[in-house]
Parts: sequence; C-alpha cells; structure tokens
Amino acid sequence: MSGPFRLRVEKALDDPSLQALLYGPVNLVARSSPWPRSPVPPCTTPCAHPARSDGTTLLDEIWAGAPFRGKGALVASVRDVVAAWVAQGLLGQDEGATVVRTAEQASYQA
Repeated sequence: MSGPFRLRVEKALDDPSLQALLYGPVNLVARSSPWPRSPVPPCTTPCAHPARSDGTTLLDEIWAGAPFRGKGALVASVRDVVAAWVAQGLLGQDEGATVVRTAEQASYQA
C-alpha cells in the first residue's frame, strides 16, 4: 500500500535552527535528545550538527537535494555537501568521513 504523501524535512518556520518532519501537509511531532546531534541518516555515535553563521546546517544542505532517487543519490549528495563543508573549514575531515560512512551504512527506503 502506498499513500499520496512524501516524508520530508523542512526548516521549522519559527526557528530555522530546528527541523520539522512532515508527511505531506502533516507535521509529525517527535521528541529528540536534549542536544542537537544527528548526521545523515541517524548515527549510532554522537556526531556534530554543524551550522553556518546564517543558521543553515549541514543537514539543511543535504536534505535540500531531496527527494533522492535512491540510496546512491543520497550518498552522492552527502559526499558532495560534506566535501564542500570540509573544504570551507566548517567540518573536520574525520567528522566528514563519519557522516559519509554513516550514510553509506544506513538502510534506505524510497
């Protein structure tokens, strides 16, 4: 069974440092840990959630490319965005490798 809606992430309208999870027009409410740490997709170890000075996060830039046609497209997007952030000094090389590795190892359902 499939539905007419897509699951997506958007910046929260009232606080761009937060993200809203939506299913079609429905805002899904969830609780998260007290500190904002989650690379793409969820990580089993704590990972940085870096942001630019304008509040745009690494996740914002990665998810801006969604919807992805499959896991390969997601991983390619993660690699590209992470490489740019590392080159700009916004993310350490080891942190970037962790984010890419996590995306590569994650399960993915379109």
